[in-house]
Amino acid sequence: MAYIRRVALPSAIASGQLLIYAIYDVADEADLVKVERAVRANSTAAGERISRLQLDRQRTSVTFANPPVTVRLGDRSLHLGLVDHVVTSYAKIYDFGALTIVWSVAIPRTHRWVG
Repeated sequence: MAYIRRVALPSAIASGQLLIYAIYDVADEADLVKVERAVRANSTAAGERISRLQLDRQRTSVTFANPPVTVRLGDRSLHLGLVDHVVTSYAKIYDFGALTIVWSVAIPRTHRWVG
């Protein structure tokens, strides 16, 4: 018989964020140099919205020989209940033809669990 232990939720969130991912298979492969060039040509502030950072220390178990192009898509406001939340979004284009779009919503430090 399996035993399920109930864990008490913390009364407040110290810090956190909600991440929503959408992953698309858009091509067999992508030429990331051309992607970078196209994004930079259409960027309002050249170089500010695009990056291809490769960190010396990897934080995840997945590494890419050719890091994806990351494009910041901008911020929007999301009104939930009585609170407005800033939603930050960005896209990542991978050389193997995948595109991810990520929406990030910071959870306020004062947020209390309901229920």
